[in-house]
Amino acid sequence: GVFASLAVNAAGVAGGWAQLGRQTVLAVAGIVYPFVMTWLILWVTDKAVGLRVSPDEERAGLDVSEHAEVAYEWPGDIVHPAGASAEEPAAVRPPSTL
Repeated sequence: GVFASLAVNAAGVAGGWAQLGRQTVLAVAGIVYPFVMTWLILWVTDKAVGLRVSPDEERAGLDVSEHAEVAYEWPGDIVHPAGASAEEPAAVRPPSTL
């Protein structure tokens, strides 16, 4: 940085505005590069296989639509099967017995 001194670190670089500028450029690059690469990977993945489920699957719940299981079973739970719209009557799951 600006206050770096060869008296403290003889193997280093003398401080000054040039050194602070180099450090700033590398700090910005260290933030921008991962952001761009992550965006690129997600864009390619979205085009190849998609990142989102359909609105109906999301409404029904990902446990039911993606894994065919129910995470929490409470008495009186309403489950919308995948593909069912909100206007259709929903099935009421009976409480499970242990």
